Amino acid sequence: MTWARNGKKQIVWRCVSRLEFGRKYCHSSPTLAEEKLHRAILEALNEFAQAGTEVKADLLEFTAMAWSSGKSDGTSLITLRQRLKDINAQQALLLDQVLEHMDDSILTAQLKAIMDEKQATQEQISALKLDSVRSASQASRMAELKEWMARLEVNTEYQDEQVRMAIEKITVLDAETIRIKFKYPGLEIQKKLV
Repeated sequence: MTWARNGKKQIVWRCVSRLEFGRKYCHSSPTLAEEKLHRAILEALNEFAQAGTEVKADLLEFTAMAWSSGKSDGTSLITLRQRLKDINAQQALLLDQVLEHMDDSILTAQLKAIMDEKQATQEQISALKLDSVRSASQASRMAELKEWMARLEVNTEYQDEQVRMAIEKITVLDAETIRIKFKYPGLEIQKKLV
C-alpha cells in the first residue's frame, strides 16, 4: 500500500488481514518499508546466486539422485505384460481342469497360486506405470531446475522477474526479520531488514 504522510509518499507492505479487518485478527502486524524489503530480498538472492555458481554441478547431481530414489528393480513393462499374458493362458487352462475335476485340491491350489501371481504382476505393472509418469515429471522438473540455475545471477538492483522466478514464499517473522524460501531446492534463508 502507499502511505502519504507529511506530503511524502512511501510504499509499505502490510498484512492483508490487518488492512481488511484492522486489529481483529492480526494484532501485531508490522509495516515494512518496501525499500528495506527489496534490499533484504536482493541480498538473499545474491547470496544464493553466488553459492549456486560454486556448487551448481553438485546441487544438480544431488537433486537428480534424490529424485531418482525408489526406481524399479530393472524389470521392464514389456516383460511384465508378457508374463501377465502367459499367466492368463495358464489360468484359463487350470480353470478348465478345475471345472472337470472339482475335487482335486492340487489343481485348486495351483489355480489359487496362479491367481495370486497374476495379482502381484498387475500390481507391478501399475507401479511401473506410476514410476514412468513420475520419471517424466522429474525429468521435466530437472530441466526446469537447470534452466533456472543458468538464469540465476548476482544483481545490483531488485528485479521482480527474478524474485518471481526464484522465490516461492516470503514470511515476515517480525518487524526486522523475514524468511525467504527458494523454489529450488527448497532452501530457506532468514534476512534482517536494514
